[in-house]
Amino acid sequence: MVFNKIIIWLFLGVSLFEFSLLAHIRVQDTGVAFFADLVSMSGMVLPNPENTLLKQLKEKEAQLTFKEKELLKREDATLRIFLYGFIAWSVLLCLICINFYLDYRSRKAHRIA
Repeated sequence: MVFNKIIIWLFLGVSLFEFSLLAHIRVQDTGVAFFADLVSMSGMVLPNPENTLLKQLKEKEAQLTFKEKELLKREDATLRIFLYGFIAWSVLLCLICINFYLDYRSRKAHRIA
């Protein structure tokens, strides 16, 4: 069963290869390939707002992407500054609380004595 499928696929592949080869030889025999080599044609549409719209959109998208990256960098820097400031204020608040506690203990110790 598997052998039959292999034979069928091999036959189809060889047939397709031969057909494309024969078609190429026929084109060369009729001289169409030679004629196509001699004649060439080119065309151009002058730029106008309609056919340059895609280019303008891509440029605008690139600008917006660049601005978005810059804003994300600034936002990240701002977040870091806020975080460092919060940590610094937290440390200062803890030191102030410890200072008040130690002053309270010191005054309480002097009153008893």
